[in-house]
Amino acid sequence: MSNEALPDRQDPAPARDVTTPSSGSALAVPGAEAPSQGAESSRAPKPESSDQWGDADGGEEFNPQQSRRDRRARDEGRRNFSASAAGNRRSQDNHGTTTMGDGSPAFGTVNGNVIITARDRAGSHASLIASESILELAKSFVPWPDHGKSSLTLLVQALSARVCVLVGPVGSGRTALALCALHNLLPLDAALARFDSGVPIARLTKDDFSSAEGFVLEASEAVARRGLRAVVEWVDGLLESDPSTRVVLVVDEEPGERLVQVPAAGFVRHRKPKPLTVLTQLLVRRHRLGLQFDGPRARFVVSPEGQFQPPTDDYLLRMLPKETLATIGSATMEQVAVTAAAIAAAVAYGEKPETYLRSSVRQWVRARLLTPQTRNESLSGADEEPGSSVESRNEDLLLFHRCFLLSAGIFNGLPLRTVLDQTSALTRVIRGGTATLAAEDTSQRSVPAPFSQTSPQLLSGIEAMQEEPETDGRISGVTSERRPMWFRNPTVPDVVLEVVWTEHHLASSAVLSWLLETAVVRRDRVAAPLEVRIRAAQAVGRLAVYDFEQIMAVVETWAKSGSISGRRATALAMDLMLQDSTTAPRTWERLQDWARNWGLPRRLAALTVYAYALDIEHVDDALELVNRSRFQKDYGYALVASVVCRIYELNLTDRVNDLLKEWIEEHERSVRTIRRLRGSERLVVQSQLPGHLVLILLFLGDEEASGTRGQLLRQFDTDVQMRRHVLVLWRMAIRDQRVVRFALNLLADWIKDSDQDPLLDRACRSVLRSLQQDRGCREHLKFHERLWRDTWVLDFPHAQELLDQELGPRGSRR
Repeated sequence: MSNEALPDRQDPAPARDVTTPSSGSALAVPGAEAPSQGAESSRAPKPESSDQWGDADGGEEFNPQQSRRDRRARDEGRRNFSASAAGNRRSQDNHGTTTMGDGSPAFGTVNGNVIITARDRAGSHASLIASESILELAKSFVPWPDHGKSSLTLLVQALSARVCVLVGPVGSGRTALALCALHNLLPLDAALARFDSGVPIARLTKDDFSSAEGFVLEASEAVARRGLRAVVEWVDGLLESDPSTRVVLVVDEEPGERLVQVPAAGFVRHRKPKPLTVLTQLLVRRHRLGLQFDGPRARFVVSPEGQFQPPTDDYLLRMLPKETLATIGSATMEQVAVTAAAIAAAVAYGEKPETYLRSSVRQWVRARLLTPQTRNESLSGADEEPGSSVESRNEDLLLFHRCFLLSAGIFNGLPLRTVLDQTSALTRVIRGGTATLAAEDTSQRSVPAPFSQTSPQLLSGIEAMQEEPETDGRISGVTSERRPMWFRNPTVPDVVLEVVWTEHHLASSAVLSWLLETAVVRRDRVAAPLEVRIRAAQAVGRLAVYDFEQIMAVVETWAKSGSISGRRATALAMDLMLQDSTTAPRTWERLQDWARNWGLPRRLAALTVYAYALDIEHVDDALELVNRSRFQKDYGYALVASVVCRIYELNLTDRVNDLLKEWIEEHERSVRTIRRLRGSERLVVQSQLPGHLVLILLFLGDEEASGTRGQLLRQFDTDVQMRRHVLVLWRMAIRDQRVVRFALNLLADWIKDSDQDPLLDRACRSVLRSLQQDRGCREHLKFHERLWRDTWVLDFPHAQELLDQELGPRGSRR
């Protein structure tokens, strides 16, 4: 669709078509294919080759309803493969947490750790820490003695200076120690912030230290490059105007290296705590566990009031499995936190303390894969009559049970019918068939020995369960096979994948083929449901922990296909790869290589990954790719808008505001250029904005799709520049035939919800007034106003009142 510049309707002169320099074509539509070659760039892109997935298509690139489903399904999958007890759907109170280890995301969702939540930005390079996170961390932090005093006490004393250097090994809990020391030293209402990882210290200014009283700054890279004295003097100089501000510089100390204290700065050398002792203390202080003695024997129990005897290191040495003890001595504080959370979750659910530990789960999975539970046991536990139980030695049945265990692990939390369908698909692949079938093919849909076990017995054999019925064995018309199932032990899903991949090499290639075929849409096959495709792609990404190069080769096949389905699978897999510290660095490197050196398909795939998994450290890389791709026709528009929305979610609202200003002004300059070239300043150019700009509004304004509506409304209410941008985008979205239906649906949602939020009410009134003043929008608004009024007569009285006040009563002439 071309953009048009038209004379004002009051002008008697005939309309003239004018195409703006920033025009774009129609947005992606179902069935359309992306180009297979890269757009022109300053560096010649490497050519892409076609592959077996190249003609696949997954539907529209921009679809708000699908975006909401995507987000929910992605979050469920991340939790499923998090390898932590806190990931279980039953763990509503989240038994995770202890201290925060270095190298773990301080602002992420690492189960088993206190999550330090960053809700607001402190300048351009730091994030404020939520006070509740600091209090939770302080409550469970385990100090470690050093020369007669704890490291916490030493650091608090050293913070008499404005700048203090905290030196210690990675994984020793330095970041947690720094935050706790600042919390102990400063007033309770003092704001604390943490600078983004990788921020160049030389770019910091005095303004960067004005939004909080205490800061934590990772300075290892700067110290290695410039020297400790230079870094300390630079930061100290920035604090001269505010002597009450305190900054802790966290610095690595490599083996054999010895950093020397700098005058006028505090200096604390932090030793890594003994992991077993920290584990013991965390079980008591954070998880409130104690020992209840029954004669000479003792067992863990929940002890909220401390009425039971606390455990000791010696007791843990006797209780923990040998495999866990072999690794606990070298574990980071993050790993210790996960272990403590697993023990606490098992005790809370009445299991043995070691039940949820990865080493114990690994043994259980090995046993189930070697000898599946195929006995037809009674649910009541009563003895059955001889001959009533069936001990099948049929290889087909044994294979089905092994595949069921793996399928249940990958699709944990989805309906039982979904798990069974994927179990059948995996058995077909192992026997040389295909995972997905042609629509007319029913010859391969059979299940071995279909009446050998009931569904409850299948679940019992792998210690899984289904959601309990609401009343009298029924769930509002939902049959048993449609109810979600999940493992009692939440650590099982990730361990099943690990054991199959690392110990069953004869089956691993078939498993990978099954996942690859399931994760994408092919026109000659029946596509798996969206939730299944998402989870399959995430499982592929999780396997990169065990074989990065092989999995990355697979992911690149998806990326270079040029299909929407392939891009989504790429982003889902790489999202999981970026969640793990062992694969994240290489994944970021590969992503940057795609963005800078390859053609269009891989650049679009990189944009999709940024939209799913961008972090603050890589925002500049994402913006570089966004600026190269924002005028890319077809699918590029929605992807660029998604990345900008992701940047907004990271609280970088100033960066997004600057982008909108630059792009809108660029568009307005193009309009002025058209007028000048046509020799008429009276010419009114009624042009569409480029697609990426229009879609940014629709992403940011949709609360369910992005969760950013509240933040956008606050800026709309207080920031004049952002208000102007939003109003411009609303007018252009209503004019744009490509997205007008989405825009009007979003506006209707805003108006219906306006009675719940004064900010939203004021925003709706401003938007309606702006649209009323625009000829191109007035007719759309007038037509849909009638539809809204007829629909909202009884359910939304405030919305009716708002329309009356801003647009006039029904039937009035406007």
